Amino acid sequence: MSQQTNVRLAKPVVETLRTLPADQAAAVARAVRRIGITEGVPLPGNEGKHYMVMVPDDDHAPVVIYRQLPPIEGGGYLVTALSDRATFNAYDGSEQSAFLDTPAGRALLALAGIAAAVIGLRAASRSGGRV
Repeated sequence: MSQQTNVRLAKPVVETLRTLPADQAAAVARAVRRIGITEGVPLPGNEGKHYMVMVPDDDHAPVVIYRQLPPIEGGGYLVTALSDRATFNAYDGSEQSAFLDTPAGRALLALAGIAAAVIGLRAASRSGGRV
């Protein structure tokens, strides 16, 4: 079995985890530990950002949305958002591409973009402004 690589959580994800019941938070943590070991489900329609979804083993726990980070951003993976199960199930149904046209889908992509920008700025500041 492969070793998990560096997985980071965006601040909004950490804040959401703190509000979850213990059993759901544990299921999300188990899903996060599988990132880089188990293949996630691609999130279509995200214009080349290659977001993936890792589905926890608890049907009531939110799904984990993440992406692989390029070496310039430190490599590894970034968990950008958690999506409630009902929203994911609607996305995962026959109208998959329509998910991104919903307010929840747009919010997830916006949050992912903000998180990516923050990580990029932090990486640039650590490298003395070189990008």
